[in-house]
Amino acid sequence: KRLNGLYKFAKKIGLGVLVETHNEKDFDKAMAIDAEFIGINNRNLKTMTVNIKNTEKILNYALNKYNKNKLKDKILVCESGIDSVDSMLEIKKFGISVFLIGSQFMVSDNLKGNLEKIRKLNNFKEWV
Repeated sequence: KRLNGLYKFAKKIGLGVLVETHNEKDFDKAMAIDAEFIGINNRNLKTMTVNIKNTEKILNYALNKYNKNKLKDKILVCESGIDSVDSMLEIKKFGISVFLIGSQFMVSDNLKGNLEKIRKLNNFKEWV
């Protein structure tokens, strides 16, 4: 109920809203409020460990539970654990094409080179 109220308020005042999920129950809540942007976070906030397979697990759950047509209108975002272009390509196979990348770029000793790698990928040209 609180999530729905906050979501509607944020939309009413013109904000874009990314509803972050960590598990299947969170994903169901995001779907229940008809969130447009749904993030799947791979970081366990209790232990701070990252498991990139969390995205795959939640996406498989969502595909089994929800009609594909209902999911096609959602923008699903893979959050945390993207440590390389190869990671992005692996996740893209599951149908996710938006990534929240932070620490990979923060610790990079070649930020320009990493961004260039992404830019050169045909699959990602339209974003970069």
